Amino acid sequence: MNKKRAASHAETTAFLAWMKEPAQLRALAILAIVFAAIGIAIPLLYPYPFTFPDSGAYVLTAKEGVYNVYRPMGYSSYLALLHAIVPTTGFLFGVTWTLWAIVSLWLLFSVRFLFDMGRGWIFWPMAACAVLMPRMMFSANFLMSDALFTLLATAFIASALWLVFRPNWIMAVVHLVLFWLLLKVRYSGMFFLPISMAVLFIGQMRRKGAIKYLYALLPALLFAVFYFSTRAEYIRQTGVKTFSAFSGWQLINNATVLFPEAKQIDARLFEGRENQALHRFLQSAPDSLYQADRALATDYMWDQDSPYKIFLLYYLQANRCPYTDGWVRTGKIYGDYASQLIRKQPLRYFTRFVLPSFASMLQPQRIYEEGRVFRNEPLYAEYYGLEAETYENRHTFFRSIYPIHRVLNVVYWVALAAALLFFCIRIRRSSFSDLRWLGAATLLLFIVIYLVTSALASPATTWRYTMPIFLPSLVFIFYELQQAAPLLCKKKTA
Repeated sequence: MNKKRAASHAETTAFLAWMKEPAQLRALAILAIVFAAIGIAIPLLYPYPFTFPDSGAYVLTAKEGVYNVYRPMGYSSYLALLHAIVPTTGFLFGVTWTLWAIVSLWLLFSVRFLFDMGRGWIFWPMAACAVLMPRMMFSANFLMSDALFTLLATAFIASALWLVFRPNWIMAVVHLVLFWLLLKVRYSGMFFLPISMAVLFIGQMRRKGAIKYLYALLPALLFAVFYFSTRAEYIRQTGVKTFSAFSGWQLINNATVLFPEAKQIDARLFEGRENQALHRFLQSAPDSLYQADRALATDYMWDQDSPYKIFLLYYLQANRCPYTDGWVRTGKIYGDYASQLIRKQPLRYFTRFVLPSFASMLQPQRIYEEGRVFRNEPLYAEYYGLEAETYENRHTFFRSIYPIHRVLNVVYWVALAAALLFFCIRIRRSSFSDLRWLGAATLLLFIVIYLVTSALASPATTWRYTMPIFLPSLVFIFYELQQAAPLLCKKKTA
């Protein structure tokens, strides 16, 4: 045990000693100043927070402490914690932006140290893209969970890289805590389970015996605790045996692309009386209600005229239960029914939903919430002391840069595809003993798992969906560029 502590201390000391070098201190000072300048500018340009219909639910849960059946409690707990210290939205922005600065600087200097990206010009374009990230500037002042989830995901991948290059028990604990927090903020945190298991295994590969497998199972054990505790709380609150009712509503929305053709399926082919009753109800709806573009926009989860909302109303009347209980119960029914329906028509589902959903991840998205007029609901006024009844932003920075964003979006995806291609070419000349190759593989695994699972779960209907992979993907792109640069130079000189 003393040897483990000594090794952990030595690795930390080496990194801190490296950070004290003049070159690193100058780079850190420059980036910190830019972060600070942005942190001052955003509240001056946008003194009131940006909001979304879901923002009120987050704040209400933070204020009342009531259980939220729609989403995890993590972001509301974050709001409540900061509110207990200083009850203002300005403080909320300041803490969130500071945490983002710390986390992104940690990742940037970690890859500069671990991947040896400090030489030449390669570090600064990567750092500039990370610091000047408009979506994060906006999200830090947005009463939604995106900024918190993104900064936790960025810290998660930084800790994962340290476990690949310099495994130690302190970083393993940090990594597992970050994984737990990601689960608490969003259920999509479960997407990161394979990455956690992989990096903990890689870090212990040199060990003999079963210890490396036990390390790899720790994240799975953590997720099991989260899953069963969340399910138990759902049962306690609603009496429904489910992990997430939201996933059922999401899946039935996605499966709508199979209609109206799916109306031809005999209801008796579905297992369960509730599923058969639901299918007969959906068969009775006019074909015009079923439109693939509406499903890809997730309209069927929210629009009151959707057949699923209408079925919910019938369910509430028939069972005489509160709205939230009915929403959870129908969510479970919808999830089971949609799963059966998709299994009956997998190819059609793949072509009508999966492919378009993945394509939506590649599209540039406007930050349209900037133009939304802030309306000071009594909840916001009471909880944060906001005074103005309404506030319309005079500045349009985020909207005005959209044409630039469209161009850079193409550059970004082309660069990522090129980096992926070059990584695949390098596989033959790489091995598991090459830690930098393993580090790049970890970044790529993170990117691919997030994109694939996100596309399978929901189309990208907003600019927020791909935020968690942006900074890790930049690191991957610039590292592969650094690897390719010598080969390109050789070809030119030849």
